[in-house]
Amino acid sequence: MSVPEHQLSAEQVSAIVAPSRDGSADPERRRRGGRVRTIDFTRPTKFLQEQQRKFFRAHETACRTTATRLSAELRTPVEMDVLATDQMAWSSALTEIPQPSVLAIVEVHPIGSRLLLTAQFDALLRMVDRLVGGTGNSSTEERPLTEIETHLTKRMFDSILEQFTPVWEELLGLRLTLLELETKPTNVQIAPPSEPTLTLTMELRMDNSSSTLSIVVPYRSIEPVVDRLDRSFADSLTGTKSHEEVRQVLADVPVEVRAEVGSVDLSLGQVLSLQPGHVVYLRAPVDTGVTLYANDVAIQRARPGRDGGQRAVEIIERVEPLL
Repeated sequence: MSVPEHQLSAEQVSAIVAPSRDGSADPERRRRGGRVRTIDFTRPTKFLQEQQRKFFRAHETACRTTATRLSAELRTPVEMDVLATDQMAWSSALTEIPQPSVLAIVEVHPIGSRLLLTAQFDALLRMVDRLVGGTGNSSTEERPLTEIETHLTKRMFDSILEQFTPVWEELLGLRLTLLELETKPTNVQIAPPSEPTLTLTMELRMDNSSSTLSIVVPYRSIEPVVDRLDRSFADSLTGTKSHEEVRQVLADVPVEVRAEVGSVDLSLGQVLSLQPGHVVYLRAPVDTGVTLYANDVAIQRARPGRDGGQRAVEIIERVEPLL
């Protein structure tokens, strides 16, 4: 019996289904499938991209000053650069810290919160060896720090934080001080595991070796002042550090100040017809006194008078701006 023309044979059906099975479907279908992308909902997005960029740029300056400071203390050339910023959960940020490392728990003033500054163990041992007059070729074997090494390690973290603090003061109005050292990430209880966290990774090069340092910032550590990261880039270019400095700059700008009794609109014909002895009605009550203007902005109410042989006005009250 023959197969009707409107029906497909088993071989024809298999030929149609086969490309879908082996992934060789037609290009149009592949294009439609490409519109679907995987989204990792476990990665937080609390820190905006622009905030991360400002954090990155600010620490480029901190790295330069820190490298200069460490070069002087260690008596050997030191270079530092910012490598990257990344946003992840607190638990993930801790697992990303290279091991073995020393974790400095840093207190943030005046908020009273905490964050982490980490450095690889072998890099710190080389620094300590340099501080005591060595060549920086200390053993990299993981072991507990001795009492002397702990003291000198704290000194190194203090030096780094002293260079970072001016940048943090300008960026967020915060100061950083070392609180304590820790070697096990699991012992650091600063934030919940799911807390959005910004990690800034830096590279330190010294004595033909390279290692990394990281600043690990839970969102809650800077939440009260995080809006300061939203200042426009133009503000950062001006170098303005405070409202007081803005006030000082504006204080020298010349402004025309005039006292006005009142005003009235007249046509050009009325103005040309004015003659000595004519009275112009200003339509302003006498008891309102005069208004003091800065350019075209009313700023104060005043009472007319004189000071010796000079006309003057006495300030009565501030004029509230119209909303």
